[in-house]
Amino acid sequence: MFFSHSSSTFCLRILLTCLVACSIISMVNIFTILQKKQFNRSMATMNIDESEPIDDDIKTKQDFVKNSSAHRLVIPPVTMATVAPNHGNNRSWCKEKILRGLDHVIVYNAVPKTGSRTISSLARELFGHRNRRGKSIFIPYELYRDEVNLRAFYKKHKTGPRLMRGHSFYTPMSGKQYTYINIIRDPVERYISHLYYSWYGDSNNMEKKAGIETNNIDECVLTGQCHPTGYLPFFCGFHPNCSDSSNRWSLDQAVSNLDNFLVVGLTEEMDDTIRVLQKLLPDVFKGISSAYKRNAKKMKKSYTTVVKKPPLNQTVQKLREVMSQTYEFYDIVKRRFHDLKKCLEVE
Repeated sequence: MFFSHSSSTFCLRILLTCLVACSIISMVNIFTILQKKQFNRSMATMNIDESEPIDDDIKTKQDFVKNSSAHRLVIPPVTMATVAPNHGNNRSWCKEKILRGLDHVIVYNAVPKTGSRTISSLARELFGHRNRRGKSIFIPYELYRDEVNLRAFYKKHKTGPRLMRGHSFYTPMSGKQYTYINIIRDPVERYISHLYYSWYGDSNNMEKKAGIETNNIDECVLTGQCHPTGYLPFFCGFHPNCSDSSNRWSLDQAVSNLDNFLVVGLTEEMDDTIRVLQKLLPDVFKGISSAYKRNAKKMKKSYTTVVKKPPLNQTVQKLREVMSQTYEFYDIVKRRFHDLKKCLEVE
């Protein structure tokens, strides 16, 4: 009985202390849970996969594809803003694209049969053989469809001026020294040229043969022996969806990537394309217009497909249907190129 009153007071204090501590712990747990839920909602909104490591060692091609940022990007659909950017009253917007100096590594992931050999030949004359102020390099054939080793190849060439040319898909590289250019052509005309080139070659190589039974383009297309595709992967990239030129996503991605190219010219306007290249890279491509004028006839004779017969109208129609999205891309590039020419006063 002597300790009853003090013991009761002591026990009450202990009980109150425990209740306060439990309340604090509960509040902390509730706050933590709410924070995690808010974080998850934010991650879902940003389209980020928490399961993917942020900083990992990419050791295999599969790891690279799995962790490629292109596989997580949500590409905006094509709009008038992407088709023809509105520069407002800024009549000198193109001046911001001009790159001075020689330290530029020009990546030319050329679309076949659009004039790429013409550009590389002119580059070799300018700085490959004559005055040793640069190099013209061919991208190895075995790297055309190998994104991991293609990137490694690009990284070996960090100093300019260099022109790296090959029929590889678009592969973005970090570093301001990398500059992308390309040239495209009317999709049907390009496909016809490419097909006959695979059958007959040109003046430099007349022994090429395609693994197709016929060498008649109408029979080849209308009977389904030929499987024409456009050139969207050269601008879309290595994402699996890029290989399907009928996939709307591939068109949207290709158009989105146009902003990463200094210029995409036109085979049908090769004179102006070369003049634009000289305007945008005045130090690297100094004299390229003059070199083209001197060598145009000789190069055309060497690089023109030796046999090319005009197809039937129904063949052309079928090709246009199959490559409808490539035509949409072609029209977008043409409009942009004409805007650039006008701004650079190349008419």
